[in-house]
Amino acid sequence: MKYSEVVKTAKKKVAVLDASKIHDHLAIEFDVEGDGEGAFYVELSEGKAHVEPYEYYDNDFRVRGNADSILKLLDGGSALKSVLGDVRIEGDVSKAASLENILASHKLATSKKEAAKLTTTKKESAKLTTTKKESKKLTTAKKESKKLTTTKKEAAKLTTAKTESKKITSSKDSTKKIEKKNS
Repeated sequence: MKYSEVVKTAKKKVAVLDASKIHDHLAIEFDVEGDGEGAFYVELSEGKAHVEPYEYYDNDFRVRGNADSILKLLDGGSALKSVLGDVRIEGDVSKAASLENILASHKLATSKKEAAKLTTTKKESAKLTTTKKESKKLTTAKKESKKLTTTKKEAAKLTTAKTESKKITSSKDSTKKIEKKNS
């Protein structure tokens, strides 16, 4: 992963964080080692979070590690303690705890949103199932309607055939009467 991709991904992840709980200024420098090597900082101030692709010399603390571990940390998917083996923290560790709180609340909020999406998806699935059942009923009703239409057509043909048969019978009777008169 390139450095520019690391910073771009970090910006996306930080953009969705709820920094409203941070009332003090908090500046964290992230030093990426290995693939995507470089530094960027996250600044939390006045309830807003910003990411810039520079070093922050007057930071509250610095996090050093590989790109994957740092991005997992920003994702809220890993608590600060669970990635401690993969990252190193230098500086005011008590302020690092505030970052952990923000990330933990972000993970909780994200989980709730995902659960809400799943609930919505289940409801939509139920609607689709109902719609499929209704569609099957309509298809069955159309088939029955076609059968009735066919039966009506056959009945009309029979009625026409009976009428023709009566005409023929009537014609035969007339022919017989004429033949009797002539004989």
